[in-house]
Amino acid sequence: MPERIQLSRRKGHHMPEGAVVVSRPSKWGNPFVVGRNYMWLNTGAPYPVRTDLPEGEYEHGVTVVCCTLDDALAWHAAWLADQDVSELAGKDLACWCPTTVPCHGDNLLAAANPLAEEERRA
Repeated sequence: MPERIQLSRRKGHHMPEGAVVVSRPSKWGNPFVVGRNYMWLNTGAPYPVRTDLPEGEYEHGVTVVCCTLDDALAWHAAWLADQDVSELAGKDLACWCPTTVPCHGDNLLAAANPLAEEERRA
């Protein structure tokens, strides 16, 4: 089963062959950053969009700050429903996050390998 691995700059550390880097600013980096402002549009979308507007209500939506890692991961999981992650299927994913903490790489693994994810949970 594919897994998430932690990138390292340590001497002698090598990324496994075929692994895909999913950290920022790669194509697969999480677009939701704790501490940045996002707007929930009046369209009912399951995730907000980045904005520079301060917190508050606006004609086209409500601006909020991404306060926690849980928010960023939940929004990322919703955002993935609109993405084609098939090129990640069966591949290890590499990010700078420690493998002991939740990471958007976990979302990517689950989305790209839904059958393996079901087996892991069983």
